[in-house]
Amino acid sequence: MGLPTIDGRKIWLDESQVHASKFLNKMMDMQDKRSLSLAEKNLKQMSASFLYLYNKCQEAGLFDDEDELFEFFNETIH
Repeated sequence: MGLPTIDGRKIWLDESQVHASKFLNKMMDMQDKRSLSLAEKNLKQMSASFLYLYNKCQEAGLFDDEDELFEFFNETIH
């Protein structure tokens, strides 16, 4: 029996979702303590936008179809 594999796109997007969520939470905590810089505000907005679009793409089933543009090799799960 071989090791299970998963589409690399899913791993890549799921990791990005985790990082964006952690960053957004950190920025929300920071804004309670001090004013955010313009760069921090922009990155906070970009993280929130990514999470929103990621959720909408999941709801629409856009990650279910094979897409040659973002073709990754299957990753072995260890």
